[in-house]
Amino acid sequence: MNLWSSKKLWQATKEMILGLMVKDKVGKKALSKLIKEIIALANTTGGYLVLGIEEKGKVRPRANKINPIPRIKALSEKLKLQIRDYVEPTINNIRFKEVETEDEKGVLIIRVEKSNLAPHRSLIDKECYIRRNDRSEKMTMREIKDLTILRIRSQQEIENEFKNERRTLS
Repeated sequence: MNLWSSKKLWQATKEMILGLMVKDKVGKKALSKLIKEIIALANTTGGYLVLGIEEKGKVRPRANKINPIPRIKALSEKLKLQIRDYVEPTINNIRFKEVETEDEKGVLIIRVEKSNLAPHRSLIDKECYIRRNDRSEKMTMREIKDLTILRIRSQQEIENEFKNERRTLS
């Protein structure tokens, strides 16, 4: 799993795709990895996840070919629900786009925006994640505190702007 920091594009490998759907549910291991990536993106600058692309190359992985995921629309719907259930607080600025290639198979593009509600954490392992270069890693307690303080300050600045606007309109 790699997020190309220059393009903010993450490519899922064939091995992970095979673990995604098990009896109409998203497999726990694959779900845990996806949630980790989504949380890391929401807690930093946002980005894209692309599921259904095979990579080649270990040092600088590049898209090699499309490896369509079966029942792509069903997968998309299941992921939406499971991400909602396993991420705290809920990430509201996430979009899913299914691109069908053949007979209900296709590629799933997930757009994760930077979140104003960060820090987010996984309810699977109770951890917060952040992007560092091309990896998603656990946040330190200091990083969690700093991100929380930054979010509170941003909200206070917005509230102050509204107060100032109300005063000038009165």
